[in-house]
Amino acid sequence: MIIRYSKEMYTRDYETLLNQLGLELTKGIDLITSLNDKTYRHKDEGVASIGSHVRHIIDFCNNFLKGIDAEKIN
Repeated sequence: MIIRYSKEMYTRDYETLLNQLGLELTKGIDLITSLNDKTYRHKDEGVASIGSHVRHIIDFCNNFLKGIDAEKIN
């Protein structure tokens, strides 16, 4: 699914979205900085580590922000 939009059409929503994303990322940073390295890297059988999930979130955010800049999110 491709969503097309213009940032100019949704300036308020765009700013709100980026502010909320920043707040959520700050919560994640607070969480992971409270963990020791062993906990951050630990993985149970069939479950990825917290670090793996954090990398996935960073990749998603980078692609999402690139999509906003391109005015197309795929």
